[in-house]
Amino acid sequence: MGFSVRYLLCREGEVIKIPRARYERFCEEGTAEFQEYAGEVLDIAELAVLLENGHPVAVAHESYFRVGVTDDGTADTAFEQQSFALAAARIAPASPRSAGSVIEAGDVFRERALESKVTWVPSPSLKQRLVDIVLGRIKQ
Repeated sequence: MGFSVRYLLCREGEVIKIPRARYERFCEEGTAEFQEYAGEVLDIAELAVLLENGHPVAVAHESYFRVGVTDDGTADTAFEQQSFALAAARIAPASPRSAGSVIEAGDVFRERALESKVTWVPSPSLKQRLVDIVLGRIKQ
């Protein structure tokens, strides 16, 4: 048994498999891997699959996030830094002004900004389609 990670781009009702090496070059090496999506923010699905005899049999973990692409097709580091800042704010200790049932408005706004800018939630039908694709039930 083993694990593998699959990356899928979800765009305008279309699901596009992204080779792991291509995605890693884009994120880690800063190469212009997504020139066809220049200037866009992409919805990415990352699914970790359990493998038996080299074949995917189950989804062990799923994550849905957005990545920015610059005009030349490289990773948008400014978008990434904003994403990290929002994520860090999410895990920061609650404001000392928050007590009992009182909620600090800044915490709520940061949470909403994180949800809309950094992450996304697939519809139930799209989520099932993504699972079916990575498990080989749907050919692409």
